[in-house]
Amino acid sequence: MPKDYLPYLETILQECRDIEGMKAKGLVYNDLLVDVEKKKAILFSVLNVGEYSNKIPVDVKLKWSELDWIKMVGIRNRIAHDYLGVDLSIVWKIISYDIPKLIPQIEKVLEKERKA
Repeated sequence: MPKDYLPYLETILQECRDIEGMKAKGLVYNDLLVDVEKKKAILFSVLNVGEYSNKIPVDVKLKWSELDWIKMVGIRNRIAHDYLGVDLSIVWKIISYDIPKLIPQIEKVLEKERKA
């Protein structure tokens, strides 16, 4: 089976690392409320996580069902289709709790899928 989905996983990982990098530089919740550039950067990265998650083949998603693929795509849809209605407190929770957990999960998937 061709591994044409690996670049999508790599992009998901990079977007997560970008988010973590912004947090490491001191990003706080209030930045999402008052700094338009930071807000757009975070929302774009979260959107991309969902966008590229949606491109992962179903069989791969089933193989790695411990990842919440539906949630990743769901937040992407919310940002893309209701940008003005996005609840930034939910985004903050995602980047504070979900993204840090997602990084090692995606690293594991990439490691195993590259060897398979």
